[in-house]
Amino acid sequence: MNTAIRLGFSGIALLICASCGTSEPPAGEVLPAEDAAVTEDGPDPGDAGPDGSKDSSHEAELPDAPQGDGEPSDVKQRVCAEQHFPSSYGNDDTNIYPACFQMGSPAGEHGRDPVGEAQVETWLEHAFSIQVHEVTRAEWQALGLALPAGLEPAEGEPEVCTDPQCPVTGLTWFEALFFANAESGDPCYALADCVGEPGTGMTCGSVTLTRASVYDCVGPRLPTSAEWEHAARAWTQTAYYTGDIASQDGGAGCTAQAALEPAGWYCANAGSPPITHAIKTKDFSPFWLYDILGNAAEWVSDDYVPGGYGPGPVSDPGGQVSASGPGQVRGGHAASQATECRAAARQQLPKSARHPGVGLRLVSTVFPLQ
Repeated sequence: MNTAIRLGFSGIALLICASCGTSEPPAGEVLPAEDAAVTEDGPDPGDAGPDGSKDSSHEAELPDAPQGDGEPSDVKQRVCAEQHFPSSYGNDDTNIYPACFQMGSPAGEHGRDPVGEAQVETWLEHAFSIQVHEVTRAEWQALGLALPAGLEPAEGEPEVCTDPQCPVTGLTWFEALFFANAESGDPCYALADCVGEPGTGMTCGSVTLTRASVYDCVGPRLPTSAEWEHAARAWTQTAYYTGDIASQDGGAGCTAQAALEPAGWYCANAGSPPITHAIKTKDFSPFWLYDILGNAAEWVSDDYVPGGYGPGPVSDPGGQVSASGPGQVRGGHAASQATECRAAARQQLPKSARHPGVGLRLVSTVFPLQ
């Protein structure tokens, strides 16, 4: 995960992804000129040097973020239209600009929670960088951490893939925060009264922030639920970024969904019994993200709120953390039903749980040059 707090942007306006596929896009790939608005000259931040490292010497100033202090009265003065703020792809991360989008699912979407997924106008005031793939077992071990062991999948849970390039799963929420801190020179979370070692089911009695909000943190962290959903949607309003979910009349259990097949591993295509798979073995999204739907469900930092975020509009929601609140995972896993892999779907999970289908993906707030 790139821990730089001032990441350059190519200034490429992301409108569509006409060439999404299983092959990995080359570092620094941008859209054709006719589909892009170039606002910044110079090398793309995703370009790698001869040694494979990124060139961080070319930094571009971000466009002004929408104004407002987060109070609904301020947000309502702004117009939330479909805004294709530039995004750019790098070797490990995708940079996503400030945006406004409709969080939740439209009425009539098959499998939706009519209360928890009620649509709400959501403003993300900060640009952020998100990993293009889930944290792997190899990345976890690279920090000298023990891999989670002794995970016995229950009914509806996937087997654990043990290849180094498979997502690391079976982590508690607290262990996910620990990993984010370990990847940073400026940790976002202050963990206290912890019991156990990372990888063995560590839990903590207290979790506070080192900044006023997670959005103000400098180093890597878990995404908020709003950041996760915007990244997963990539400007779409369908159940999946690849298309809509087909209604299953009276359908119970695992049913195949044509739109989900190219995007993610889930109960209908992940084997029998279902098992997590190596990263980057399904198509990447219009935001160049792999496995954002299916394979491993992903912890987010904010608590699960059964009633959703309210009527809105909301600005930078979920900015606080709590050690005791109900945990939340997004995206579904290899044994999940297709309805659980929808971009709007949210699942509650105790923060102390060691689920064989739950892993993580890190983000970092991107601060504009001053």
